[in-house]
Amino acid sequence: MVKFTHGINQVLVLFLCCLFFGCSAVSTDTSSSSSGTTSSDSDSTSTTSGTTTSSSDDGEYKIQAIYVVPSGSTDNAYDTDGTIIASIGILNTWFSTQTGGSTLRFATNDSGTIKVERILLNRTDAAMKASGDLRVQLEIEVAAAGFNDVKTYYIIYYDSQASDAKCEGEAILRPGIGNIGYIQLCDLDFFESNTIAESPQTSNFEYVVIHEIFHLLGGAPSCAKNYDSVDDKGHTTDNLEMMYNSSADPENWDPQFLDQNNDDYFGHSNPDCRDLADSAFLSPEPTAKDVPAGTPNDNVLLSASDKTSCDQESSLSSISGVTDNRILFTNATDSDLKLIWIDTNGTRQFQETISAKSRSQWSSFVGQYWMLADSSDNCVAIYELQAGDHMLTIN
Repeated sequence: MVKFTHGINQVLVLFLCCLFFGCSAVSTDTSSSSSGTTSSDSDSTSTTSGTTTSSSDDGEYKIQAIYVVPSGSTDNAYDTDGTIIASIGILNTWFSTQTGGSTLRFATNDSGTIKVERILLNRTDAAMKASGDLRVQLEIEVAAAGFNDVKTYYIIYYDSQASDAKCEGEAILRPGIGNIGYIQLCDLDFFESNTIAESPQTSNFEYVVIHEIFHLLGGAPSCAKNYDSVDDKGHTTDNLEMMYNSSADPENWDPQFLDQNNDDYFGHSNPDCRDLADSAFLSPEPTAKDVPAGTPNDNVLLSASDKTSCDQESSLSSISGVTDNRILFTNATDSDLKLIWIDTNGTRQFQETISAKSRSQWSSFVGQYWMLADSSDNCVAIYELQAGDHMLTIN
C-alpha cells in the first residue's frame, strides 16, 4: 500500500501485483460478486460509448479516460462538466515540463479535445469490492462494455462515494496481462477538496494518475538504478520521483521529478533497461514505440448469446506446439462457465470452471482451440489461440 497526504485529506494508493504462471500453469480468480441495484434500471452495463474493434481507429497507441459510477452512487458528471478533462490537462502540462515537451497521449475527439467515456455499473460499490480485487472487477466491466481496443490503455476514474472509501489507485504490474489502471475518488467533493482541475498547479491526484499509467507502461523496471527490490512491485527508493514506493515512508513522498537525474525509468542511458521515454503512448511518438509485455495482441469480446464460433466444433482439433502464449479468459456473465480444451483428436477436455465475474489465465500454443461452455456443456464460444498475449471476454 502506498500512502500520501494532502492537507487534511489522506490519499491511499494501492499497487497490487497481478502474478501470472508460466507454461501449462493456471492462475485463476474464482471470486464472484453479487448483483447490486441498477442505476439505469437495466440488466446490462450502461455506457455512453465503447469500441468493439480490436485495433485503434487512428492507428495510434493512446490512453482512454473513463468515468465509472457504481449503482447506488451519485453521477457527478465529471466526464461532461470538464473536471476530468481539466485534470488531464494539468497533469500533461507538468509532464511536458519534466520531459522537454513529451506528453501522455490521451484519446481525443475530432476537435482535438480530450475524450472521456462513461460507464454506469449495475453493481454497487460493495458488490464490486466483494472479491477483494477492485481492479480485476473494473477490468471485467470495462471489457464487457466494449472497451477492448488493443492499442488503448484505460484509466478509470471510479466515483464510488462510499463512506469508507479510500482514495486509492492500482494498475497491472508488468509483464502481467491487462490494460487498465484506476483511481478511486474517495468522497463527494474529492476534486474540490484536492484542488484538482481548479489550479494550474499539479496536485497529488494528478501524480497518482501518472504513477498508475507508468505502471501500465512498464515502470519501474527491475533494472532501474534505484529499484526497490524489497518491495519488488515496480517502484523505486527515490522519494522525490514519480515511481517511489511511498508505502515505506508515506509522509515523505514528494514527487518533484518524473525521474530524478533520469537514471531509473525515463530518459536514462542504460540500453539494457526499459526506458519509458520510448513508450508508444507518448506524444510525439518516439521512434522506438515501446509496448510492454502483457499488452494484449488480441482483445476479443464475444456475446454468450452469439454462438457462431461454436458451429465448426466438429471439424476442429488442436495442433501440437512448442512456444507458450498466454491467454486471459474473462467470464463477464452472471453464470459460471466451463473452460474446455479441444485436444489434438478433436475431443473436449474439461479444464476448470470459471466463476461468474471472474477470470483465469492459461498458457497454450498457437493453433490450439479453447471452448467456453455453460453448465449443461453447451458451447458458448470457441477461440483459436494466436501468437502473443490475449484477452478473451464472454459477456
